[in-house]
This record gives sequence, C-alpha cells and structure tokens, in this order.
Amino acid sequence: MQVSLPALTRLIRRRRAQTPQPRLARQRVDRPPVLRTRGRDRGTVTSILASLVGGGVLIGMSALVVDVGQIYVERNELQRGADAAAVALAKTCAMSPSDCAYQLTKAEQYASQNATDGAARVTLICGDGPGLNPCPAASTKLSGCLNDPPEHDYIEVHVATLTADGQTILPSEFSKALAGNSDDPGRAINACARAAWGLPSGAMSTIAFTISTCEWNRMTNYGLHLPSDEGVIYVHDSDGANSCPAGPSGWDSPGGFGWLDQDQDDTTTCFALINNEVYGGEPGVSMPGDCRSVLDAAIDNQSPLAMSIFDGVKGTGQNIEYHLAGYSIFVPTGYRFSNSENFHRASATGFDPCVGQEKCFYGKFTTGVVRSGTMVQTGTNYGAVATRLVG
Repeated sequence: MQVSLPALTRLIRRRRAQTPQPRLARQRVDRPPVLRTRGRDRGTVTSILASLVGGGVLIGMSALVVDVGQIYVERNELQRGADAAAVALAKTCAMSPSDCAYQLTKAEQYASQNATDGAARVTLICGDGPGLNPCPAASTKLSGCLNDPPEHDYIEVHVATLTADGQTILPSEFSKALAGNSDDPGRAINACARAAWGLPSGAMSTIAFTISTCEWNRMTNYGLHLPSDEGVIYVHDSDGANSCPAGPSGWDSPGGFGWLDQDQDDTTTCFALINNEVYGGEPGVSMPGDCRSVLDAAIDNQSPLAMSIFDGVKGTGQNIEYHLAGYSIFVPTGYRFSNSENFHRASATGFDPCVGQEKCFYGKFTTGVVRSGTMVQTGTNYGAVATRLVG
C-alpha cells in the first residue's frame, strides 16, 4: 500500500500527540523583593505625630528639656561664682584678718561676674575666721557645700538666683504653658563654696635659694615688720654671714642663705621643687648663670618670689642639706656675687653695701599667697599663706 508523504506526516503527528511526554521541572526564579516606598508610610507617621502633639507629649518633653537645661546652666554659673568668691574672701582673711568679716560687696562682685546676666545674690557668708559667724548645719541638698568643714580657718559663701529684673526665682519658661501647670512659679537655685587658708606645707616650687630663720628674723624684727625695709642677706659661708644656732639638734651652722638644687622637672630655670622637710643645696656661693635672667626680671618688675626658710643646715658640698622651717615672700632689688658686672647689680635706690669677697642679696620681705599641696594651721608664719577650695 502506497502512502503519500502528506498522509505520512499527519500520521506521525497523531502518534506523537497520543504518546505522553516527560514534564520538565520548573526552575525557581528569585525575584528582587518589592521595596515599599516612603510614600506608603507617610500616613502612618503623620498619624503618630498628630497623636503625640495632640496629647501634649512632645510639647511636654520640649518644656522639660528647656527648663531643666536652664536650671543646669544657672546652677553651674552660681557654683562658679561661689567658688571664685570663696577663694577671694579666703585670701583677704589670710592676708588681712581685720577685714575678714566685711566682704559682702566683694562676694557679690565675684558671684555676679560669673553670671551670664551679671546678677546673683549672696545669701550667707560664714565660717571659722576673724569676725565670722558660725555656719549653720550642712545642707544635705545638692546646693550645700561638699565634705565636712575643716577645724580651723575657713569661709563659706552661699549664693542664689537673682534675675536681671531683681527676682529671686528662676522662672519656668515653658512648663508653665502646659495645661494644668500655669501656676508654676519657677525654681530657687542655690550654690555653696567653702575655702580654707593656712601655712603652706606641701610640695612647692620656689626660687632656687633659701634663707635662714635668723636672717629673716633680723630683717623683719621676728615678723613684726612686714613688709620689711630693703636689706641685705649674706650667702651661707660668705664673709659677713651671721651665726644661726637654730633648728633641730645637729643642724646648727652659720646662717645666711645658699643656692638649691634646681628642679630638673621644672620648665623654668632657677627654681627648686621642695617636697619634704629636708632639701638639698647646691655647693658654692656664686650665682648659677641661668638665674641671672630670672632675678633681673623679678628686680625690674618688682615681682615677689616664694622662698624657703631653713632652721638648720648640715653637710658640705654636694651633701649639704637644709631643714625646712617654712616659706616666705621675697622681693629682690639687687645682688652682688662677684665684681663682674654680670653678677653685680646695685639696687635702683642705690643700695649696694656689700664689698670685697662678700656675697649678698638685696631686697625686702613681704606677704603673699602661694600654691601649696597641703596646708597646716599651726607654725610660724613667715609671710606666705596658701588658700584652696575645700567644699
């Protein structure tokens, strides 16, 4: 039987259609996630914001932040003013005891100068000093002074809010605008500072020479004549030096003064760091070369220099040691350490009594405030006092 080509083609197609074909597994195609646009959330955010504003939450938080920040700034300014006033008043009490109790105006000046609006009020000045009233029991609030007061010689300054318009209450700028809070009167802000004074006893940086107690007594009439008249001090072991039988047993030696080991840690020259009751000296009576510029500047400017006072000395050369009695304030006016003009300078007043081999320092003793690590309340006052905040 003959089959035509078209008929054969139709037969093959029919057979294929009747035969089951294997199904291929579909491959999973990962599509990028559909990103939501911000526009779809706008309605939600707006609704939440409207709820917060409508309920007063954001307004209340803003009022709280602004008013608390204002209180913090006011409190910080008052504390700075109290600190400055307490230290200034303590210096007056130390240097001029008769004026200790009459410093309200000075305290108000320091307190106001540290306020942005230039206004603060001093509510109390008290303490344990000449003419001061005793302080009341320490407050347990944040506005009270810190720590317990020292046993002797201190002053407290209490300050409070004083606005530019004379009010004593710091007004609440925002919180009183909230519903139900319109009667908020504001807050009374206070601060307290305590400063003490005494004799310096801790580590101190002084000019790198030291003077004996007998020389200091001679020039100041045992401290009764401060500031002293211009006088002459003879270097230890120099011609003209007086004997000074003072100090602990075994420390007696001729008086005058001597050069000290310069403090190698100090950034300046001709200064020594004294940190205990025994300190080392520098052998020789000639002025160290790097001291000349320091002393000339002090003479030109009449600058007071802290100076150590010794009540005994022992050893010689590199082993020389001094025993500390205290600290004084010296204003140099001239010197003579040799005939060379580099180490010989007469006073501006013409005072120049040293001659020959005498090694001398010219000047006068006075009083002043120094920085010291610690203070003591008892001992001989050689003219230097220290003050510091203690609460």
